[in-house]
Amino acid sequence: MSWHRVRATSVAVLLIVSGCVASPSSPEGTFGSPSPEASVGPTPTATETPDFGAFLEAGYYWSAVAAHSVGTVAITSSVLLTSDAEATAWTPVDLGEQACPEALAANDSVVVAVGVGSGACHAGGFSTPAAWISEDGRTWSSATLRDADAQGGAFSGVVAGPAGFVAWGNVGSISEAVTDPFVGALYAGVPWMSADGRSWAPVVDQEPFAHSRVTRIVAGGPGYVALGEEVATTAPYRQVVWTSTDGQTWDRTDDGLPFEPRSDTGPPLDLGGADEHLVVWQWVDSGPAHVWESADGLTWQPMDELPMSAFGSVTAIRLLGDRFFAFGSQVVAGAGISPPCTKDQVLARRCYYAAAIWMGNGWGGATTPDWELLPTSAIPESDLVQAMLLTPGGYLAFGSLPDGPAAMWSSSDALTWTRQPISLTEEL
Repeated sequence: MSWHRVRATSVAVLLIVSGCVASPSSPEGTFGSPSPEASVGPTPTATETPDFGAFLEAGYYWSAVAAHSVGTVAITSSVLLTSDAEATAWTPVDLGEQACPEALAANDSVVVAVGVGSGACHAGGFSTPAAWISEDGRTWSSATLRDADAQGGAFSGVVAGPAGFVAWGNVGSISEAVTDPFVGALYAGVPWMSADGRSWAPVVDQEPFAHSRVTRIVAGGPGYVALGEEVATTAPYRQVVWTSTDGQTWDRTDDGLPFEPRSDTGPPLDLGGADEHLVVWQWVDSGPAHVWESADGLTWQPMDELPMSAFGSVTAIRLLGDRFFAFGSQVVAGAGISPPCTKDQVLARRCYYAAAIWMGNGWGGATTPDWELLPTSAIPESDLVQAMLLTPGGYLAFGSLPDGPAAMWSSSDALTWTRQPISLTEEL
C-alpha cells in the first residue's frame, strides 16, 4: 500500500502510526467524495453507543459540517451532532441503532443527511443506503428511497442545488455494479435525486454514468457539476465531468479535459467552489497541488499551483463569500531539520503536521489567484483543518489538535483564528 493511500483513509497520517501527527517541536497552540480523511482512533460500530466525551479526545474527526436556517449540524465519526448558530454546544442525534450518516447538505428549508441505514459502519460487507431530513437539525425522520432494485450500498455525498438535492455513492443493485480497481469494491455510480429531501430515486438519465464512478458533485455551472472517472482495469484513469441543469438529465464530457490523469496510486481529482467559480484540484505527495477553474463546468483553465509541502493535503476548496479558501494540512520541519521533510522524518516525528488555510484572490486569466498561505501561528494548536463555514460574524474552521481531539476556531477576517470551546450534552 502506498504512502498516499494510507493518508487518504486516515487523518492520523496524518500518520501511518498512531501518535505521529506531532513532534515535541510542534508549535504551541492550532476544521467533507475525495472526502475528509479518517482518524486512527476508535470508531463507533453500528451497534455501539458512542462515548461522546471521547469527541474531545483522540480518535474523532469532523467528516461534514453544514449551516442551516436554525443552527449548525455536523457529522463526526458517523455520529450526527446538532448545535445552534454559535456551534459551540453540540448534542448527538439518534438516527437509529445502525445508522451511519456520512454527508450533509442544507437549503433554506431543510437539512439532509445521507449515508448507511443498516450494516456495519466502515466495516465492509452488505449495507443499505439511507437518507434523513430535518427542518431544525434536532428532530429527524427517515426519507423514502423509491427504487427497490437499488437498495444496496451507501451514499457518500450530497449537495443542495437549484432543483433540489443530489446524492452520490456506491448505490445500486449488484447486477449493475462494477468493480473499481482503485478501491477494490463493487460500485454503481448513478446519482440519486430528491426535489425536497423527503423522497429519493435514481436520476432519470443514467446512461452517461455507465461504467463510471462519481467522486463529487457541486451546485454550479448550469445547475450541477459532477466529477469522476471511468472505472478501468489499468491506470491512468480517464477523467469525466458531467453537467446538469435539473439534476435529472446529464451531459458527459471526457474528451479534451485538461486534468492530469491519475495513476493507480495517485489521489483522485476533487471538485469544489460554487456557482460560476468552480475548481478542480489534484495534489500529490511530492509538492504543489494543480488547480483548474471554470465558470460552466465545461471549459477549464489552469490556476496558479497551490503551494504546499510534500506530504501535505488539501481537504477541500470552497467559495466562501467572494474568496476561495483551500484547507488541509502542511508538513512542518522540526528542530534541526532542513525542509523539505522526507517520509521517514515524518514517521519518526522529526517533522510534524500543522493545519493549513490558503486564500485565493482574484479569478482566471490575468487575475489568476495568487494563493496566500496563512502562517502556522495563525491557527493555534491545530494539525488539520477539515471544513469551514461562513457565518454572520465571520468564519468557523473545524479540525483537530495534534494528539487527535476535535476542535473549532473562529475568525472575523480569515487571517487570525481563535480556538473556541466545545461542549457536549446528551440531552436535546
